[in-house]
Amino acid sequence: MMRDIKRSSGNNKKASLPPLDMGQVEEIELFEASQASKERIKQINTNQAKAGRSERKKVMDLGGKTVPLANVKTEEPVSDIKESEEVKKEESRPLFAKSPLVKKQHVWMGKGERKIMIGLIGLVIIAALISSIIFLPTTTISLKLRTAPLLADEEVLIGQANDNNKVIPGTSFYREIATKGSWQVQNREVIGSKSSGIVEVVNNTSTEQKIKEFSRLETKDGILFYMQKHAIVSPNGRMQVEVLAAEEGDAGNIEPQRLDFVVFDEQSKQVVWADAKQKLTGGSGESVAVVGAADLTAARQEAGNQARQQAEQQIKDELPEGWELLEESWNTEIVSFEAASKEGEKLPVFDWQSQVVVRVIGFEKEIFDKEMKKKLEERLDKDYMLFPGPISFSVTVKEINWDDAQATVAVRVIHSTVPNLSVDTLRQKLAGRSLEEAREYLEGLPGVRSTDIQLWPFWVKSIPRIEKRVDIQLESEKKI
Repeated sequence: MMRDIKRSSGNNKKASLPPLDMGQVEEIELFEASQASKERIKQINTNQAKAGRSERKKVMDLGGKTVPLANVKTEEPVSDIKESEEVKKEESRPLFAKSPLVKKQHVWMGKGERKIMIGLIGLVIIAALISSIIFLPTTTISLKLRTAPLLADEEVLIGQANDNNKVIPGTSFYREIATKGSWQVQNREVIGSKSSGIVEVVNNTSTEQKIKEFSRLETKDGILFYMQKHAIVSPNGRMQVEVLAAEEGDAGNIEPQRLDFVVFDEQSKQVVWADAKQKLTGGSGESVAVVGAADLTAARQEAGNQARQQAEQQIKDELPEGWELLEESWNTEIVSFEAASKEGEKLPVFDWQSQVVVRVIGFEKEIFDKEMKKKLEERLDKDYMLFPGPISFSVTVKEINWDDAQATVAVRVIHSTVPNLSVDTLRQKLAGRSLEEAREYLEGLPGVRSTDIQLWPFWVKSIPRIEKRVDIQLESEKKI
């Protein structure tokens, strides 16, 4: 079908459109409708501007034939406002937005389910009780055995092992340590005057006594005096001599008393002695610290001790795994020692410094113990065995060659022996026996002094059949 569309007003007339196919009807109608709307809006705006009226006027009246139109289905346009709002929401949304939390709901257990759960718990408890009856019973057996001491004296060489002789692997370790310190002077002397006086030498013998000059006389308190000249005392006679205290200070100021000659024996002191008829006076002075030979010697020893303490930890850190130091082999050699004072100087403290070489022998402990155990076993009786436990021994160093890094030591090994018993065999023999049977069997073994059997739990009356649940402990009757 065709329609003729033409304007109702206007000078410009448009020619009739050529015939159209039905396939083009929809497109042409839409185009004409849009064009007519644009022309109408343009004409209204022009007329309103010219007339100046506020009321709108129709300027266009479309005319033409009415023709049937085909229904055209078009999609509903999407609102720009809606789209912009959705875009803003998308842009404002965080990149890692959290989803709203969902409130957890409690799961309630039904009555039937609770019964099942209680039943399972009951089964577990019953199974635990059964297993405790079957598997948990334990027994601890303590056997006190008759013991006999075993002694072995051996000479052992510690050093670099070789094929020609049996040597315990070992070597020497050393450090050179510089030390310094201060020493508090222990020696004290009294500076001042000495006490003096006159004493009578008494001779109650029938012969003349000749006493040398500077002979020593001593009080009962140990205060010493020297005779200042010799004396020749007639039989049963007396002679006065001058004496002088050995040391300064008021200790020599003594009351009248008897003095004995230091060199006489007890019998001679009964017949020849000296009497101080008057006080001995004149002694005074002050006790001051004076560096003595003992102080210098003690300071040298302190230097050696400090050097060993510093070197000991360093050497222990250097020891290979499984090695041990031979404590009896420690050696400190003081290469140089300088003291800030000399003997006789009146000083309370003096400084010192030294250079000390510290050396010690180290050895492989496991091989040493095996060798000592071997030496003991060679002396064992066939019916005895070594008591289980560490072997004790004492070591005496006979000779150390520091250049060859080896030491010869004498070892005395002391250990206890007990009757030869096999713990594994005892477990097999005791498994399943009652308490009375087990005690009777054990006390009947040779060398067993007493038996103590502890069963657990309290209701157990027999030895468990599982051997691992039986703990047998051997105890020596006498500790060596």
